[in-house]
Amino acid sequence: RGRRGRSWDSPAGANIFMTLLLRPSYSADCVSMVTLVMALSVAQAIEEVSKLPVRIKWPNDIVVNKKKVVGILTELTMEADYVQYMVSGVGINVNQTSFPEEISATASSLYLEKGQKVNRALLVQKSMEHYLEDQYQIASAARVATVPTGEVVMVCCEDSDTVFENIKKALAA
Repeated sequence: RGRRGRSWDSPAGANIFMTLLLRPSYSADCVSMVTLVMALSVAQAIEEVSKLPVRIKWPNDIVVNKKKVVGILTELTMEADYVQYMVSGVGINVNQTSFPEEISATASSLYLEKGQKVNRALLVQKSMEHYLEDQYQIASAARVATVPTGEVVMVCCEDSDTVFENIKKALAA
């Protein structure tokens, strides 16, 4: 399911829908960064596997040519000041060949943007490799390529000064 309980249909064998169950050991103040780290990881994997240029539409969508190809939803259960568990779900439109008319102007797949099929298993593998490399190194946010939304961004983690500077540099590039 997506945000606000939205649902969707996906042709069998065409796309990727994966969920990670996480039991983080870091402060509850930093849990909001999990979605960003997942977005960074999936974006890197898409660029690596498909060679398509991607952008992160803050904080939970990835777009190619201004069309959404990835949605990320992270939910958690907390006790006082610690996280019991988090669930991060990722949906990637990989080899879908068409979309309903009502969303075809705003949604796409890697196949439709590239013009050829993309290896789903390799895309999952690369996404997880990048996630494992980046999950505790929030300073990797310098690689963010965002779609401006005019929203104020708050960075919260142990080394927030470094992260903020890296994000400023990435946005200025």
